[in-house]
Amino acid sequence: MRISHKHRFIFISKPRCASESMRKALDAYSDISSNGDTNSPFYHHTTLSRTRSLFLEKGWDFEGYFKFTTLRNPWDMIVSLYFFAKTDLNGIEFWRNSPAHQPERLMPFKQWILTGKPGRFYSLQNFVCDQNGKNLADHVVKIETMEKDAAYIEDRLGLKLDIAVSNRTKHKHYSEYYDRETAEIIRSRFAHDIEFGKYEFAPK
Repeated sequence: MRISHKHRFIFISKPRCASESMRKALDAYSDISSNGDTNSPFYHHTTLSRTRSLFLEKGWDFEGYFKFTTLRNPWDMIVSLYFFAKTDLNGIEFWRNSPAHQPERLMPFKQWILTGKPGRFYSLQNFVCDQNGKNLADHVVKIETMEKDAAYIEDRLGLKLDIAVSNRTKHKHYSEYYDRETAEIIRSRFAHDIEFGKYEFAPK
């Protein structure tokens, strides 16, 4: 998450959707940067609904800020999350900083999907909609069309953004990790993202 009172924007950081790259590009223009504390209102991956509550509490003009986030093909996003999380056979992700984490014994991709770990938290709805399902964002940047969408953000805010890809995971094309069952699970779980971004499951 990034907030600028001067430039009047709110960026909501959706995981594995070039969110770190966007945060870095916005750093020079931001008055408030996020942190890794999940209990903080300034958590890296806080939601727009929670941010609206913060603005109301502070007496800030939420409606007067340009609010945006990023989006990625969910099948691709979930593969990226799998390799980033490094969930072991005991279901422990690397970010827990647990001495019990066994990165050399990763949970197989299908088993990981079936556990439900890549769940609603990672959906677009969770990040931009309120409890009634109303979209609070003004714009959603698709990373597949990042250059065009970034140009729109620059024009809208009157800023120059240097978006360099960072925190990238290494893996094969996403379609090589799914079978029919797991592909359909993602289709169902992220139906809103798929419809919003007009995404399809496409082999390489």
